[in-house]
Amino acid sequence: MAKRKMSENSLKNLKPMSERPQSERIEIARKGAQKTNQIRREKRKREHMLSDLFELLDKEGIIDGTIESIKKEVECGVIKNAIELLKLVKPNELQEQRLTGALDIQKEYILPAEVEQFKEHYKQAVEG
Repeated sequence: MAKRKMSENSLKNLKPMSERPQSERIEIARKGAQKTNQIRREKRKREHMLSDLFELLDKEGIIDGTIESIKKEVECGVIKNAIELLKLVKPNELQEQRLTGALDIQKEYILPAEVEQFKEHYKQAVEG
């Protein structure tokens, strides 16, 4: 493999954050936050656009026609086209899983006699 010379910018990026001055760390964090927020805005805009498009297609009756086309494609045995048409018709779903309840930690104490029983059981299991 041919070695190439690293640029100064690449070498600068290898410097650990802990060795950088506070002002530089703040600037890097600010740029990262800006990029993250930009990506979130674009994703939200795209989701709204697809939702609006789906509603428009539904109002115009295009979805029903597409479903009929899907049925014809399946009957003809052209599954690949049917799958592509399904992707157009199926609305995007936002999947969320919410966890509720408290995390309970239960302590169980083992008596010395139980430890000996466990060791015997383990030894028998390992030896066969």
